[in-house]
Amino acid sequence: MVLLVSTFPLAFIQPANALIFLPMPFQNWTKSSSNPILVPGADWEDWDHFGVSRPVALMGDDGNLFLYYTGQRKSRPFTAGGIGLATSRLQYDRVVFTKYSGNPILTPGSPGSPDSEGALSPVVVHPPGGGYTMYYEGYDGIHRRILRATSAGDAYGPWVKQGVALDVGWPGSWDAVSVYHPTVIYEPGAGWRMWFAGYDGTRRCIGYAASPDGVSWTKLTGNLNPVFSPQFGAGTWDDYQVEDPAVVKIGGLYWMYYLGSGSGAPRSGIGSAYSENGYEWYRFGTIFGSPPMITPGASGDWDENIYAASVFPLWTWFWESSLCLGMYYSGGNWLNEAGGIGYAFVSFGASGSPLFLDASQGGTYFINGDPSVSQYTAYDSLSAGILYGLSKNPQAFGFDTSASWVTQTGPDKGRLLLDGKRVITMGGYGSNFVENYYENTAYETGHSCVKGYCGSPIHVRINTNTQAYEFYERRLSTVVASMPMSTDFTHNDLLVIMVVRPFDVPGGTGNDVLIIYGITWRGTWAGGIYYKDMFWGQLGLYGSHFFVGYDYIILQWTDTNGDTYPTSNELFPIAYGN
Repeated sequence: MVLLVSTFPLAFIQPANALIFLPMPFQNWTKSSSNPILVPGADWEDWDHFGVSRPVALMGDDGNLFLYYTGQRKSRPFTAGGIGLATSRLQYDRVVFTKYSGNPILTPGSPGSPDSEGALSPVVVHPPGGGYTMYYEGYDGIHRRILRATSAGDAYGPWVKQGVALDVGWPGSWDAVSVYHPTVIYEPGAGWRMWFAGYDGTRRCIGYAASPDGVSWTKLTGNLNPVFSPQFGAGTWDDYQVEDPAVVKIGGLYWMYYLGSGSGAPRSGIGSAYSENGYEWYRFGTIFGSPPMITPGASGDWDENIYAASVFPLWTWFWESSLCLGMYYSGGNWLNEAGGIGYAFVSFGASGSPLFLDASQGGTYFINGDPSVSQYTAYDSLSAGILYGLSKNPQAFGFDTSASWVTQTGPDKGRLLLDGKRVITMGGYGSNFVENYYENTAYETGHSCVKGYCGSPIHVRINTNTQAYEFYERRLSTVVASMPMSTDFTHNDLLVIMVVRPFDVPGGTGNDVLIIYGITWRGTWAGGIYYKDMFWGQLGLYGSHFFVGYDYIILQWTDTNGDTYPTSNELFPIAYGN
């Protein structure tokens, strides 16, 4: 009755220590088989014939994906370059680009200007209120500085240079020779934030600056800058240089991808770090920091050297969203040092789910089973209310009987009629049409989905032979959790927190879906509590960042104090996967 009516469950385990059951965080990036996705111009006279590199992506208002990049022409010195643009209208793969016929959109300046010998490493911001702002690296033959340009029209331009936005530091400082390769985020209510590389003539580090208007920038003062430096200890992969940051905010955390190189390993790689405030950074992975996320290709490959890696995670459309990240990066080899731009992607799994609560007003839909149909779903709304209370903006809240949100009849009953939204739903498939669709209908009917599977990663079923509830991982065809039906569910439960990747929607982008439920209503309630206490804005050993790469987490609740009410310290992860 419990499984089929309300909410939902490895062998029943009493964990001795929560830390034993936490997953090892990892990011398993996959390079696209289409790489390189952008190559230098074929003709000797092409402005980017000598190389394309340092990409940054932006979703335009017209549905185009804009890829800004640095191009180099052989007739100029190697360091000189201009900025070009390529676009893609493909909904799903993001690897087929067409170079803009008006390239280059920004060129080096006249002799004596701060970008006379090169305009490169762009980042473009499209803040609310219209207009586009570009920050880019200008080179005058001696120093690199961060310059600013604006477009009052669209993402193509025309671009008007506005001068130096961030200058080099005083003599003897960590960024006295160059500041370069900016990455910028505009946060409504908080202003503009910039991370950049700095060079003192000896080593390269990453610094931070802030601005109220995007025009006047102030570097972090005192010993706080640089905010990210090479690792201590010889022999680590990034103990020599760190540079070329790319920062994206997911939930309560900032994630930075950076180029690193080691004193004993001259080939560079791309690493990852996270921060709660943007200037105190922790290397992702083990206590000593993980190995690089992206490594150079084999000898002779187009990306044998990631000599000027410049990355930008994508997470605002399709499966580069809360569930996955995409990355564009630079590569080259001995034959062509700036050989092209590549693409890679990774599952961000449940780690990205705080974005559901960061959505703009009405961007997330809370959809539960209708209490007028099943009284048990009232408890599911209790759990949903916990997450709703964490939302930064008012969101849509309703039931699966809404004909404008959910398909009400036919073989696809429960399928969402929304597109490009984030959806949170609580409760098992017996009482929730939406959850039933993702856990049963979608998987069985084979709707076209990302990574070759559809529906929820976990299916919960009753095994009548063993008289147990089973959590079944479909892709592995394995029971990863079970609990006897004879369990005292007033003091014990198993529950799942899982994310569903968007379906391929013709002409659309699909929806991200977060599902939480337990064997009983207490398990669903516990899921909301665990999400609030452990996922939302927490660092250390717990927190959403710990679940990068995992699309589901199964938790066990054991009522250690005997009051029949779940608390976060009574919940332990016991299974997880992607």
